[in-house]
Amino acid sequence: MSSDNRYIGITIGPVLKTIQNAKKTGQLWGASYIFSYIAKHIIKRLKDNRLVENFIMPYADDSNKPLGAGLYPDRIIFQAREFSYSKFDSLIKEIFIDIADQIAKALNLKNKDDLIKYLEDYFQIYYVETNVKENENPILKISPYLDQLDLNEKIIPNGKYDFLMEFFKNENIKNSFLSDDAFGDTMNLKSLPEIASIEVDDLKWLMKDSLTKQDILENDEDYYDKFYQKLQGNNRFRKYHKYFAVVQADGDNIGKLISRMNNSELYRFSKKLFDYSKEAVQYISANDGLPIYAGGDDLLFFAPVYNKNKTIFDLLAGISERFNNHFAKERNRQEVNQPAISFGLSIAYYKFPLYEALEIARNLLFDQAKNYSLNGKDKYAIAFSLIKHSGQKVETIQRQDSAVYNTFKQMLIEQGVRGETNSRFLSSVIYRIMSDKIMLKEMLSNGQSLEIYFNNTFKEHEQYQNILKSVQNLIDNAYQDCINGKKKPAINNKIFDECFNQIHSLLKFIKFLNEEGN
Repeated sequence: MSSDNRYIGITIGPVLKTIQNAKKTGQLWGASYIFSYIAKHIIKRLKDNRLVENFIMPYADDSNKPLGAGLYPDRIIFQAREFSYSKFDSLIKEIFIDIADQIAKALNLKNKDDLIKYLEDYFQIYYVETNVKENENPILKISPYLDQLDLNEKIIPNGKYDFLMEFFKNENIKNSFLSDDAFGDTMNLKSLPEIASIEVDDLKWLMKDSLTKQDILENDEDYYDKFYQKLQGNNRFRKYHKYFAVVQADGDNIGKLISRMNNSELYRFSKKLFDYSKEAVQYISANDGLPIYAGGDDLLFFAPVYNKNKTIFDLLAGISERFNNHFAKERNRQEVNQPAISFGLSIAYYKFPLYEALEIARNLLFDQAKNYSLNGKDKYAIAFSLIKHSGQKVETIQRQDSAVYNTFKQMLIEQGVRGETNSRFLSSVIYRIMSDKIMLKEMLSNGQSLEIYFNNTFKEHEQYQNILKSVQNLIDNAYQDCINGKKKPAINNKIFDECFNQIHSLLKFIKFLNEEGN
């Protein structure tokens, strides 16, 4: 095989299996970051041993500035120089030995032989070599082989000591080689309730006589149980302070874009992805979120539901804007299948099982947002779910450039967090319009204005005219989005129910933001 056309693809796993075992944010962060750490050190050793002619993906950054999240994806594709299988196997062994040294130190293990064997058995580091012709795309050529290799999952015998999950526990991971590598001297690994309540963090003086700092480290959930009790009756305390947001994001139409690129374009595109990932991590951190992973066009992070006069939807809009700015040139080249980003957003109570919240966010992204279409436009969507402590569920999906979603965002800006009065009034509005939806369907189907309905139904609530006008606009825009392009006979009950389910979910979320804490 000609060395000029010799390409190597490497895949590192099992990522999903590992993060699904996490029960706390520290475990999740560690379970994710270790794969980025391994990828970074594979790239470093490949370069140091002069085995690489050119990296195709990811962009091989040498700055090594700590940002707190993994920036290296679980796949590496490069053009080989003098690649040797034995040399590669040897450098992987070196990486495992180095990691074992650090984990053994953290866990106070005297003998690390079992640990090294465990790491070799657990991690799936596979590689494939192929010849890529000048007119072929190396990513498209190699990726199917890597997909097949990923299916070769290793089996760890039941009962075998789980060194990794023990190492990922908060008390170990917060003072480890991984946290040093990711954060440097400014580690800030927040817990779920800490993220949820960040807006009232300044009220922790209420806890001055309750628990010590060591108690907080040892049992974070107990601390926040008591903190929330202390907040009862405080006029700043809101229900959302007990809820966290977990977000999974993925680029849209990236594969289609890559399929048209040559090697030099692929290299520049990898650099753009890397730069976007860094900016996204910095933006999330600046808004008190906790980035877990930002490799390529993928993101996973936690964030407050509401903080600094911004909702989680403002944060997603900022990320989407940054993505679009980085890929403005690619977006301007085509009207359809533009590169963009979609989100799966799961909002849950601070005691809700972490793995379930993660699974919900993942399913919302890949089962709903990535398959969404509105008026002939695909993806570029936000699928979100709010699961309340009572078990009540609010869920919908919106395309980010739709009229109804923009009206919803404007309502969030205008209404903000106004308190229990707004919450009670919104509750009555939601109940009334859902009770009257058959009447509203007839009015909308016949082209009648809803202004008469709102004036007559809520005439005794003049102080809420701004809210009522926003709700009317929301209904009008939701209806137009749902029927756009459809002939009148197609406006059936199913379509209308979908329309009103959207309205119900969006108004329920605004009501949730206005509910007092309890």
